Amino acid sequence: MKSVQKAQRLNGLPLYRTGSICAAVVAAFLMSGSITAAPTGEAMASASEQVAATVLLKGTVVDKTTGEPLINAVVKETKSGKAAATNLDGKFQLNVPADGVLEVSYIGYSTMTVPVNGRTDIEIKLDENTELLDEVVVVGYGAQKKVNLTGFDKSKSSRPMTTMAAALSGMSAGLNVMQTGGKPNSEGQHISIRGVGTLNNAGPLILCDGMEVSLNEVNPNDVASVSILKDAASCAIYGNRGANGVILITTKRGSEGKVNVTYSGKFSLNTPSKIIQQVSNYADYMEMINEGYTNNGQAAKFSEATIKEWRDASANPNAVNDKGVPNYVSHPNTNWYDTLYKKKWMQEHTLTLTGQDTRTEYMISGTFLHNPGILDGAGLNKYYLRT
Repeated sequence: MKSVQKAQRLNGLPLYRTGSICAAVVAAFLMSGSITAAPTGEAMASASEQVAATVLLKGTVVDKTTGEPLINAVVKETKSGKAAATNLDGKFQLNVPADGVLEVSYIGYSTMTVPVNGRTDIEIKLDENTELLDEVVVVGYGAQKKVNLTGFDKSKSSRPMTTMAAALSGMSAGLNVMQTGGKPNSEGQHISIRGVGTLNNAGPLILCDGMEVSLNEVNPNDVASVSILKDAASCAIYGNRGANGVILITTKRGSEGKVNVTYSGKFSLNTPSKIIQQVSNYADYMEMINEGYTNNGQAAKFSEATIKEWRDASANPNAVNDKGVPNYVSHPNTNWYDTLYKKKWMQEHTLTLTGQDTRTEYMISGTFLHNPGILDGAGLNKYYLRT
C-alpha cells in the first residue's frame, strides 16, 4: 500500500489520508463542527452593531418635589428585562439597549416610564402618589391592601343614615358604637375601638379632612370614605390623642369631566325601637292583683263592684258621671307610651353639583333634613351647605 492514497471526498471536501485511522479522526472533526469557517465581513459588522446598541446607563432617582434621593427604587428595562435598585444616594447603573424604555417604581410614588434615547446619564423625578390606602402591604400571612390593615373604606350611600355615628355602626371589626340618646341633632354616642384603651375611657380622635370635628357636625352625604386606625401605630402620627384610635373622614371632591348633578332623597318612618308592654287598664290590673292574693291563700283586695265600675267607665270614656266629670278623667286608663311616642315620617333631600373648570375642580352640595322625632316638640329642620 502506498503511503499516500488517492484523494477521496468526505462531505464535499478533499481528504488525503495515510491510513484508515487518520481518515476517521479527520472525518469526526468535520462532522462534529469543530472545524468552522472564519466569519465573513458582514457577520463581523452585525456583531459590531449589536455591541454598539447597548449603553451603560448611569442615573439618579429623586423626589420631584423635594429633590431628595429615593433609596431602593426599582429601575427596570422593559425590553431586556434587566433591573437594578438605587443605592443610598439614589444612584444606579445598568446596561440597557440604546432604544430601550425604563420603568421606575417606588412605594408611595407613581410608576414612571422613561425612554433611554441613547443617553448614558439620566435623572428621574418621581411624583408622590397621595392614594396611599391603595398600596399593597406585605404581612406575615400574605399581601393585603393598606386600607384593609388600618380600617375600612366604605361608602355610606347604600345605607339610609342621617348621622355618621349610625353609618359607622357595624361597619368595622373592633369598632363599638353605642347610642346614648335619640333626640334629633343631639344624638349621643359612645365610640370605642378595640375596647377601653386609657384610664379616662376617652373616645377616638375624629378628623374630617384633617380637622377635628364632632360626628354630629359631619353630613353623611358628603363623605367619600372613612378609615379607622386601630393599632398603637397611630400614636406615632397623632401622639397621645391617638391612644384610643383615630377615625379619618374624607369628604367628596370635584371630579373631572362634564358637570354632574346628583339628587338623593330619603324617606323613613321613625318608630320607637323597643317599648315595654305595661298594664294600662285598671280593671285588668285589679283582676291580676286579686288572682295573686287568691293564689297566696288571701282574700281578694278589690271588690267585684269596683272592677265593674272601672270596666263600664273604660267602655264609655266620654260619658259624664253625676258630678259632671267625664269618665276618661275620673277613671283614666292611659297608655303613656302610646300617648308620648308617635310614629312620624322623616325626609332628607340632597342636591350635589360636581365638575371641573379649566384649572379648578368644584363640588357644591346642599342638604335639607326634616326630622320630626317621635316625641312632640323634639324635631328639627337641619340644613347643610358645603362648597
